Amino acid sequence: MAKASVSEQANAQYWTGGGYLDMRVYLPKEIEIYNTIDASLRQKDSRFPTNNNFVFWNAELIKWIYKKEFQVKIAVNDILNQKNGYSRNFNSFSFTETYNNTILRRHFLVGFVWNFTKMNGGAAVTPPAK
Repeated sequence: MAKASVSEQANAQYWTGGGYLDMRVYLPKEIEIYNTIDASLRQKDSRFPTNNNFVFWNAELIKWIYKKEFQVKIAVNDILNQKNGYSRNFNSFSFTETYNNTILRRHFLVGFVWNFTKMNGGAAVTPPAK
């Protein structure tokens, strides 16, 4: 809740929430499906007419080859085509919603990745602890 001391017109009471899901599914034949979903939910406010609920979903299909040293992958970012530059701000004297143009929305990528951890004469390299 935003409560204004200067102007009561700037008072705002609203809810906002969201969630994030990061999921990897391992399939036979060294295939993986990787998904991330980031949801942002905001209460509609009569001062702003647009829908401000967004779900950003990215996915990858990965195929490991040659003893998991290489991978070929296809990725789709912003599957639902909802990526935008959005923010809502309330303070003691104003309320604003800002939209920015997002140049790179839904797009597809094809990649080839070399797993360098297999280069140590066949010995596995352990990543440093976080």
